[in-house]
Amino acid sequence: MAKTTVSTPKDSKKDDGEKKPHADFDRTLFSRYAELLDKDLEKKCKTETDLFFGYTENTITIWDQFPKAIFHFLVLPRVKAPPRTKTNLKSLRSLFSRNVPKDEARQVIQEIAKDAYALRDQIRKEMMDRYRFTWDIQLGFHAIQSMDHIHLHVISNDFHADGLKTRKHINSFTPNPEVGYFLKLDDVLEWFEAVPEIYEMQIKPIKYEQERLKAKLRLPIVCPHCNRDFDNRFAEFKKHIDEVWDALEKREQAKADAREEREAREADRRAKRAAEGGESPKEAGSAEMPIEIDE
Repeated sequence: MAKTTVSTPKDSKKDDGEKKPHADFDRTLFSRYAELLDKDLEKKCKTETDLFFGYTENTITIWDQFPKAIFHFLVLPRVKAPPRTKTNLKSLRSLFSRNVPKDEARQVIQEIAKDAYALRDQIRKEMMDRYRFTWDIQLGFHAIQSMDHIHLHVISNDFHADGLKTRKHINSFTPNPEVGYFLKLDDVLEWFEAVPEIYEMQIKPIKYEQERLKAKLRLPIVCPHCNRDFDNRFAEFKKHIDEVWDALEKREQAKADAREEREAREADRRAKRAAEGGESPKEAGSAEMPIEIDE
């Protein structure tokens, strides 16, 4: 089950800053969601629309309660029979432990990916409906999670949101291998295709280098769009990233206006030719379309 629109709840009202946490917000909240049965999820998707977006047989999708971009969702694997227990799904670190067979871990990530790709398609459609253009969407995990239970971030890379408040926030979403904190979904999927030695090397930082990864969040801020270095000047970076978005939106809206004007003029010409020739506008338009023949 999933909603037909991916407009974030805050879009329906004036944004007054970062949202307050959900009433029973704590580190174990996601794992409790992942244990819910279909009937309970169905109810929550209808009554807690500011949190629950939808669910499938294998995953639950929720709004990020502190969005760092215009579109920001979390996809969680559902708890099932062993080895897909709450303990084994606590983090990537636990999923890649010896308690979970490699093939089972691969299947968990693949199921998350399947539903995340479908969500990405919905977001792209919503982008076109609302903004008349699309932009990049990042799919990835944090090497160290702020919440217990594996969750994949599906986030547009505009970073135009009030929830983006610190250097740690932006560095946690930098898909730069030198940072290594934001693990791209496609890269994680590729780990399973590697030979055992390479696979172990890839998961080693998650399992044994937590402090080193945390230090990456204190690296200088670098704009993900132009690579400008802001050192630790977050306020300056935030102003810059908002200006980048405003310029992109203005430029793409102008392109959309021009495209729609061309389409309107072409429709008028087809209608005029149809009226003069006794054809319907649809037939007149069809006559001009080139016919491709497969050889």
